[in-house]
Amino acid sequence: MHYFMIVDINPHLYINLKFKQMKKIIYTLVLFFTVSGSVKAQWTDLNAPQITAANSGHEYSPLAISKNGKNIVAYSSKTVWSPGYANTKHFVVSKDFGATWTENTAPASSPIQFFWEGDILFLQESLSKILKKSTDFGATFTNQNEDIFTVGTAEKICQLAPDNWILITTISRRIMQSTDMGVTWNDKGSVNVSAGPNLFSYTTAKNGNLISTGVTGAAYSSDNGLTWSPSTLPTTLPNSADNTVSVSENGDILLFVFPSKLIFKSTDNGQNFSAVTSNLPSTAGNCMYYNNDIICIGTDAATYKSTDGGTTFTKMTEPNAIFKSSLFGTKTMIKNNGNLYVCGLNKILRYGSGASSLNEQSKKAISFKVFPNPANNKISLEGLSHLSSPEITVHTLEGKLALTHANGDESIDISTLETGVYLVKVKDSMGNVGFHKFVKE
Repeated sequence: MHYFMIVDINPHLYINLKFKQMKKIIYTLVLFFTVSGSVKAQWTDLNAPQITAANSGHEYSPLAISKNGKNIVAYSSKTVWSPGYANTKHFVVSKDFGATWTENTAPASSPIQFFWEGDILFLQESLSKILKKSTDFGATFTNQNEDIFTVGTAEKICQLAPDNWILITTISRRIMQSTDMGVTWNDKGSVNVSAGPNLFSYTTAKNGNLISTGVTGAAYSSDNGLTWSPSTLPTTLPNSADNTVSVSENGDILLFVFPSKLIFKSTDNGQNFSAVTSNLPSTAGNCMYYNNDIICIGTDAATYKSTDGGTTFTKMTEPNAIFKSSLFGTKTMIKNNGNLYVCGLNKILRYGSGASSLNEQSKKAISFKVFPNPANNKISLEGLSHLSSPEITVHTLEGKLALTHANGDESIDISTLETGVYLVKVKDSMGNVGFHKFVKE
């Protein structure tokens, strides 16, 4: 018996194919769409509001995306020539992965940042020094805290979990922690390193280290930002507040230094960085990992990619005049669940396979407790009863595996461990991960 398939080669020609020929065509099509179809990362225009009239436009920055990628907000210094310049402060919000947008008048003239906690939108102001929140996607705001800066000017709030926010004050260099989403703040002491943790750019390493870059260096924390250790670099970094850090799929940490256009890499969770010699474009404004590739945004609005760890870069897209702005490529590229987002004049773009299609969107931080702490022979984990067969491991602060726990209960024998500080890692079937530090006496 013969099997046939009709393939539309052109509007006027149809060819009957036998079964073996049909399979060959199908395999070819599968290969083609696997290589060049939706799984291939690309820049996607999210169609944010724009003004295309001469001398007018939305210059977007800063930008924030919720952890599940669904909610997006961008601040706009909106300029309209009518004739005569009219500059107003606006922000645009999407609650459907960028499919539709709402434009509102911004409640602050100079926000330090917008950020999301689920569907709650927070705004950190710089002039009035007030933390605001909105539960209706930016339609209205109320004050969450009016004395957040009593110990000095604060930098960006770092959201490690809904019950663990960290910020570091600029002048007095104090570490502040909030467990109630910014309503109250507790002084946790002074920052114990001079360079590194300003939290303007931070990332989480594979072993749970929090890594931050400062104006002259970098630092890492193994206890969720409460204490810091200086990262070792081959040179003192030039003074800049626009340095960024990101983590690759295989765990490498990339440090990009702007405007000196230098890149450094760490393979030990942020403890040590080595310089990367590369042909980084002269217009480089920012570099971040996408999976294990490095994506570079130029200040001329061109984009570049490195597939060899930053040694060589090739151009991906030519400069786009409507996307170019003075802020483009410096503070405006952020990473969210594997995707990269950038914004500039009239544009917000996403680089990746799509926010709604990533498994990462369903991941959340697992919260649990360890007791006793310190401990001698055993530790118990509290708060995991809702998980089905979680994967529990114990690691050194350097990320090395020390124990694998497979007993199916929440009590772990640590009698064989040497005295020191360790991390318990819990991972569930959905890929959600949580860490907790303990001391073995």
